[in-house]
Amino acid sequence: MFILSSLKINLSIINLSSINNLFLNWLAILSIIDLFIHSLKLIFLFIIFLIKPQPKWLNTTGYKIRDNESLDNNLEILKQLCDEVSNIKPNNNSLIATIRLGDIIECKKQKRNGYQLAQQGGTFYTPGGGTRHILSANEIIKEAKDKNLNEVILVGSKAIGCGNKSVIYLKNIMKIIENNNLKCKWFYSFSPDEDLAFISNAKNIITGPGGFCLVAEAIANYRFNKL
Repeated sequence: MFILSSLKINLSIINLSSINNLFLNWLAILSIIDLFIHSLKLIFLFIIFLIKPQPKWLNTTGYKIRDNESLDNNLEILKQLCDEVSNIKPNNNSLIATIRLGDIIECKKQKRNGYQLAQQGGTFYTPGGGTRHILSANEIIKEAKDKNLNEVILVGSKAIGCGNKSVIYLKNIMKIIENNNLKCKWFYSFSPDEDLAFISNAKNIITGPGGFCLVAEAIANYRFNKL
């Protein structure tokens, strides 16, 4: 009886040991399989990286010369291009006010009509979350009088086809400026290039919304050694 009991215990030990070894072997196999799959993923990602087209900007001239790029050289090139486009220049007694009609006037966040915008200005929020300030007549008038200038020339997008608010804004901003004993004109051109060339020749500028006018102002500042 004792012998049989000992045999059963030994068999149980053997069975448990076998099961334990089998389990450990299975875990080892799973670990190897998992490592193999992970290695395949890394190899696949590396291949994708090698064959993936590089961003276009990596091949641009600007990226290649980025460490040796000169702002003055860029502005000199832009100034020369502007001079080739047009030779029309504002006089030194004029204030150039860059305005942008169309989307900024029509889609501004304040619920103001064209006349109210001319009086108070406004704010336009870009899709990217930025803001663009809409110039008011009073801001332009103050800038002109602070600089002892007698004329304001508005430069910007065409009002025709840009919406009713844009037309009302333009007409009223001109009227308010003229009522303050200042001459006011609207520089009308047939292309943004002509606008850029005209602004780039201005000694006195007040910038409205948009990056276009900031580029033009930078060229003008370079031209007149204001940088």
